[in-house]
Amino acid sequence: MSNPLSGLATGWQWLPSGWGELGQLLPVGAAGTFLRSVAYFDGAGAGASPWVLAAWCTAGALLLVLGAWRSSRQKA
Repeated sequence: MSNPLSGLATGWQWLPSGWGELGQLLPVGAAGTFLRSVAYFDGAGAGASPWVLAAWCTAGALLLVLGAWRSSRQKA
């Protein structure tokens, strides 16, 4: 399971202009870039991928908290 815009198979630089950058802002693209950078290049080239992953994790946690809050308000 993958996202073609992530560029995992070849690298995001091989995708058409703009699409590779968009793919790096999605979780699969950022995770692939981060994993490849850490595993093969000792962390060099990771760039913004850890920050993108942290932003997605934070957004997910906020949505979980919001859902729990809304659920508790409806029951009361």
